[in-house]
Amino acid sequence: MHGTGQPHLHHLLAGEAQINMKKTEIDHLAKSWIAFHYAAEESEDYKNNFWAFNSVCDLCQDDPEACWVIIEAIRQIDSNDAILSNLAAGPMEDLLGMHGDLFIDRIEVAASKDPQMKKLIGAIWQNAIPDNVWNRLKSIADPSW
Repeated sequence: MHGTGQPHLHHLLAGEAQINMKKTEIDHLAKSWIAFHYAAEESEDYKNNFWAFNSVCDLCQDDPEACWVIIEAIRQIDSNDAILSNLAAGPMEDLLGMHGDLFIDRIEVAASKDPQMKKLIGAIWQNAIPDNVWNRLKSIADPSW
């Protein structure tokens, strides 16, 4: 327990890495990111939740462990194809492009146990993902969709 009595998520979702976000913060960011992606462009929901889109983008670069935790939280909250495709084309591609070597092992483990992860991986494009990481992803991914 830390400070306000809220537990920090770390062992289950981020391996042994400590992240500086409480579960309530993770849930709020994940739900706001989801709401942003369902919102009509320029609607109030879109404008009110745009901060979440920016925050997840920033985490991919600045705090990859927290980004991984957010990606997993989003998948747990909403596994709709629209959300999975936005995760694939956004945070997952960015995370793997910048930090693929750090995450490929845990992604392979997750994919071996979770068909949804395999589906998500199948929607990722290579873009900036290094070839060695990309080849490992393609070997475990469901077909592109």
